[in-house]
Amino acid sequence: MSNTSTTNTASRLAELQLFDTLKSRIISLATALYGTRSPHASSSFDLLSYTTDDNVTHGVALILYTGPSTSPATSYEFLSYVDGQSSTIAGAERLLEDMEEGMGGVIGRLIENQECTVTHSAIPDIVAGGDGEEEEEGEDAVGGVEEQRWEMTLQGIEEEDEGV
Repeated sequence: MSNTSTTNTASRLAELQLFDTLKSRIISLATALYGTRSPHASSSFDLLSYTTDDNVTHGVALILYTGPSTSPATSYEFLSYVDGQSSTIAGAERLLEDMEEGMGGVIGRLIENQECTVTHSAIPDIVAGGDGEEEEEGEDAVGGVEEQRWEMTLQGIEEEDEGV
């Protein structure tokens, strides 16, 4: 094997490892921001990489598997994406930055309200026994006080007032 081939393989392996690290951090934030009933958040959320038709620009998409407990990956909900990036790593880094900014907004709101609890209004039900369609009813609450619903948009996480 040539030195160029070895270098390319090592470079690709390092890129895959970095993507997996970014994916883990994004899934951790998705779990806190969206909630899940699954004991393993990595089986609820996924980060997919893709290229455009021209194979020049890259992107990543955060999805939530919503299928029934017997086959959760048979359907999914598209939560967010970043595209038009020079690489999948750049896309994952951008999405992570957006999600960290959103989490900062949530934490800032908790600190401002002197509260320590977030309750999600819709928690995906994909654990054994769930049908993948049910969601816990009620308003999102911060510290038990109805505040707002957190919603992922294409540019980050925004607060959506619900008549509060």
